[in-house]
Amino acid sequence: MLVYRCEMCSRVSTFFSVPIALYCRWCGGTLILHDKENDPNRASDKNVFDSTEDATQGYDPAPSEESLEETFKLSTATIRSVRAKIERLMSLWGSERGVIEDPRVLRWLRILCEHPRILILGAQGMGKSCFAFWLLEIMRYRGRCYVYRLPEEGRSLLPLWIGILQKLADASPGSIILIDEAHLICPSRESQTRANREITRFMSLARQKDISLIFVAQESRHIEKNITSGINILVLKKPAPLQVELDRSFLRGHLLKAQHVFKGKSDAASKSFSYVCFSPSGFEGVLENAKPSFWTEKLSHIFALGHLGTIERPAQQLSNEEKKKRARKLRDYYGYSYGDIAKEVGKGKATVYRWLKEDAEGETSK
Repeated sequence: MLVYRCEMCSRVSTFFSVPIALYCRWCGGTLILHDKENDPNRASDKNVFDSTEDATQGYDPAPSEESLEETFKLSTATIRSVRAKIERLMSLWGSERGVIEDPRVLRWLRILCEHPRILILGAQGMGKSCFAFWLLEIMRYRGRCYVYRLPEEGRSLLPLWIGILQKLADASPGSIILIDEAHLICPSRESQTRANREITRFMSLARQKDISLIFVAQESRHIEKNITSGINILVLKKPAPLQVELDRSFLRGHLLKAQHVFKGKSDAASKSFSYVCFSPSGFEGVLENAKPSFWTEKLSHIFALGHLGTIERPAQQLSNEEKKKRARKLRDYYGYSYGDIAKEVGKGKATVYRWLKEDAEGETSK
């Protein structure tokens, strides 16, 4: 039996095997192994990617006050206070206010640096595009979201806050741009074409314009090499059987790790998990992801005809009220600093401070 304690809410979780991802299902905080003698990291041949069934089996959702008092040396009053807060938060789960964040969102937001440049690779049908659109959804408070050269058939499938770009130079500062099926837009065998030169030039200036980029491809060898060298987050879905041998050699070490992580797992079980090879946060490991709220299978086949779109559509910007609500949520329920909140809502630190101060003054006057 493995016993873990959450750093944030101190809730105890027990497992019969190593969990898929070490985060608390209640608040999204990091789980710390409490039973040192049964530390799973001592088993060198243990695969961290256990099945969902194994990871959730044996979970104890309501430990007794006596066991908590004995385990953590806390007073009964403290335990009851913490339990009351947790129960209040859990009562809001799934409510219209949507106070509790999906723990998967919190884990990804912690590793998504300000203005990231992300490359997602993996075999066909492993959920790469679905995952990329989900990243757009969880990052939408940071700035305007766009898809680059999406075919016209996809326009009606996207929410209004996602625009469609024809020219990267038209993106406003602070935007988040998804380039799906990147091998169609910047193929490696056409490195000197105008389109490739435009993307390479734009990528080198993206940081100065505070622009985030998400590239999606099956293998890195199919896209322009300058794209690969300019990323700061590499995410691998389940690799194709021969991808380790055939893809670019400088990625082989990462591909071997991903191959080991997904070894023996079915395609269906692998779709909702991603292996983060490196990121500015220093995190490396497996994280779970969800589907975007607007996802349909039509979106996953939108490039089936192999052509790029020629339409444009502006992205509808989120209102300040929506961003204020988000800021309050990050402060009140997750303890984010003013700087971290400013990053997540795409505003300056002083603006966030003023919003929250006005909100606190308004609550006091009621």
